[in-house]
Amino acid sequence: MAGSATPIVSRHRPSVPEFDFFATTPCALRVGLLLWWASAQVCDSMTDDADILWQATVYGREALPATHPYWYENINRPFGFNIIQVVEAGQVVVRAGDGSQHLAGAGQAFLFRYGEDSAYGFPPGNTLPYVTHWITLEGAGLAAHWDYVRTLTGPVVPVTDELLAGMRHLAELAEPRTRCSRPAMAMAVHAFVMQLVTSGGERRRQTQSPVERAIDDLLANPAAPWSLKEVADEHGVSREHLTRAFLGRIGQPPATWLNQARVTKACHLLGQTDIALADIAAQAGFSSTHTMARQLKEATGHAPSTYRDRRRKHP
Repeated sequence: MAGSATPIVSRHRPSVPEFDFFATTPCALRVGLLLWWASAQVCDSMTDDADILWQATVYGREALPATHPYWYENINRPFGFNIIQVVEAGQVVVRAGDGSQHLAGAGQAFLFRYGEDSAYGFPPGNTLPYVTHWITLEGAGLAAHWDYVRTLTGPVVPVTDELLAGMRHLAELAEPRTRCSRPAMAMAVHAFVMQLVTSGGERRRQTQSPVERAIDDLLANPAAPWSLKEVADEHGVSREHLTRAFLGRIGQPPATWLNQARVTKACHLLGQTDIALADIAAQAGFSSTHTMARQLKEATGHAPSTYRDRRRKHP
């Protein structure tokens, strides 16, 4: 989240649209944050859906001079906030958790979490004034989704009209006068995060080779009725090339990996549910109960019914 220093009126024309609801003075922003913090302390001992359902909680906008000290270590900040920050003008350096550094300039945004080992701020010798707006999201399980988005895109993402519209919508829902219900807010935040996932996945696939996209398809859906030849043909590669590339990336041939993934799912369903063996075979991706039984016997030494009995006796 941006700092609380006194902003200036930037003479550098922002390269992305500005929104009225982000045009908050620092004083008003500080008052809003204090009120939000106070309400959180009052409700801290209460258990309700505010700590579970996803929500947009804090948003703001500010402009800083190029000479302003601007660097934040996120590991020193309280865990729980997931932030997307748009760069309207200027630039910042973003240090990811793996130590890699990324430059985010006008027309880009970056994602980070409080409590993680990442940081951001002005690059050395910065000469550009900085204009930014951001929104903070919270809720159970949101951090894992935030991390997943960054595995697809890295911490820096391009700013699109769709992203800005999503941020605008969340900020409007977070306005107290909107009186948005918590389920409606949670649905809106979920839609926004899934938008990030979808666009990130699309950008990743655009940078991949055909065989890499084929491997990703296999890894994402191991229970699907794959034919290696069909997958290879779909992506314009040979079955032999797909097999070699899969082995090089995963360390196993595709048929071996797919079979192990299906056996693992069948074992989980046998141990955790009472559904029929035919249903387990179908959901795990086996062509028949007989095929599942044969593969399970080979992997565990037990028939499906025996394996289920043993798991119940020794969970």
